[in-house]
Amino acid sequence: MKTKRIYTEKSHPFYQKASWKKLSKQFKKANPLCKMCEDRGIVRVGVEVDHIMPISIDFDRRLDIENLQNLCRHHHRQKTICVDERLKKGLEPLPMKGTNSDGLPTDSSHFWNQKEEESESDTKEDEEEIIEI
Repeated sequence: MKTKRIYTEKSHPFYQKASWKKLSKQFKKANPLCKMCEDRGIVRVGVEVDHIMPISIDFDRRLDIENLQNLCRHHHRQKTICVDERLKKGLEPLPMKGTNSDGLPTDSSHFWNQKEEESESDTKEDEEEIIEI
């Protein structure tokens, strides 16, 4: 099933403008690989310059090179569907970098993901903090 991207009146004509066509062409030339594949150690050509923060959310960043990434078709489609679903649910369009869709850190070495080992002194300090009413 093919997913059709829904554009706002404000964003759709932008993709036809010479300024976008020129920038996206330059960006692809400077960043030829899919960013998401590259992050996973896979070498695949990127074919779609993507706005990390969708221009339907922040139109002022439409020509901001820091808001662009080159993606393969698979990852562009996957990212677009994810963003659209999050927006439908009233969530932020993108989770923060380094977090999963629930906002939890994805880095296994992050202290939130470490199994906490309590020492006897920690347990005694916790017991002392308990106040009985």
